[in-house]
Amino acid sequence: MVPPLYHLNRETWPDRKNRIVRHFEFWSPLHREVASAPLTKFEWLSEDRLVQRTTFRRSSGDMMLTANFSGRAVEGCPPMSVRVSGQSSLSGRVYTVTE
Repeated sequence: MVPPLYHLNRETWPDRKNRIVRHFEFWSPLHREVASAPLTKFEWLSEDRLVQRTTFRRSSGDMMLTANFSGRAVEGCPPMSVRVSGQSSLSGRVYTVTE
């Protein structure tokens, strides 16, 4: 749950702004919910280890993040995406990488 570092200057900002804002809008609320929550479980969900799930323990219940780094939909996640599930106001949200 470490936020990314962006290397920007005035010339690159216009090209990267939309991607950064989209990233911020998904991940910032998620970071606020699990920043102090302990990671209680990590599992590989595929043989190739491209689909992974982390579980965070919160007072309201467990929150899971399923990351799919593969090129196919798996576990309710589109390719190259992260899905939030469990006890969270963000449950059901999906972030998909776009170029």
